[in-house]
Amino acid sequence: MNCEFTQAGKFMVCTRPGCKNRVPIFNPSLPATKYYATCFSTAPPRQTLRLGSLVADTFAKLGITESRYLAAKRKLGLAPKCGCNARKRWLDEVGKHFGMGV
Repeated sequence: MNCEFTQAGKFMVCTRPGCKNRVPIFNPSLPATKYYATCFSTAPPRQTLRLGSLVADTFAKLGITESRYLAAKRKLGLAPKCGCNARKRWLDEVGKHFGMGV
């Protein structure tokens, strides 16, 4: 895991909890994102986004939620079954083959 730097005087310092890395600024025109160092943070690693969650979040932003989907199925006389959780798990497994959520 790499450090996340911010400028502090003549140095770039890591902002992650517990990491003491600091790197001298060798080019003032470079942004903090261009500085790299291995992070020694004591914080737990960030949760990675999985494909199933990404698809569900995208649908939710478009207004397609599980409750709306089930209501539409009821209106059409279809069985009010969603299968959303099984679909999410399947998409998570597919995503692992592409390096998502690993």
